[in-house]
Amino acid sequence: MKRHISYANVVATLALFLALGGGAFAATKITGKQIKNGSLTGSDLKKHSISLNRLKGKLPAGKTGAPGTPGTPGAPGAPGTALAYAHVNADGTLDAANSKNVDRTSGIATAGYYCIQTSVPVHNVVVTPDSPTVARTATAGKSDPFTSCGAFDPTKPRGDVVVTTFSGTTATNTAFWIAIN
Repeated sequence: MKRHISYANVVATLALFLALGGGAFAATKITGKQIKNGSLTGSDLKKHSISLNRLKGKLPAGKTGAPGTPGTPGAPGAPGTALAYAHVNADGTLDAANSKNVDRTSGIATAGYYCIQTSVPVHNVVVTPDSPTVARTATAGKSDPFTSCGAFDPTKPRGDVVVTTFSGTTATNTAFWIAIN
């Protein structure tokens, strides 16, 4: 058998050298400026070849850790904007330590009805019953259907409020909070 160089042998050898040396050539001749942004993915990079501080954008969130210890309590908040407020006991007496601009409260003979006299004009009233175990509702109005609040000081600015507290549909005595604007 005679050995001689054929065209096929030359082309195959040339292709082999180009394939083996092409990657080395590309590594020395292709720069970052020639790579289109967003064209490389994580699978295109060798592990640990780029540090995290060189990456831009967001990394996916990791697993949620255990809750931390509670922080220290914050400072007390600013005073509220209510012109007047009060905690009224079930017997109609005023809880003065938890009240502002409410001059007098009283319960009347009819269960669940209370009269409140404020030292400020009354425009809006919000009442919250003070009963965590029994479902109760309360209504408030500026009129006195029983005309029982007349014993209040007539020299003070009138800001009378009548509060009715209910358990179901029955008027009943219960303590409540009132805020007035």
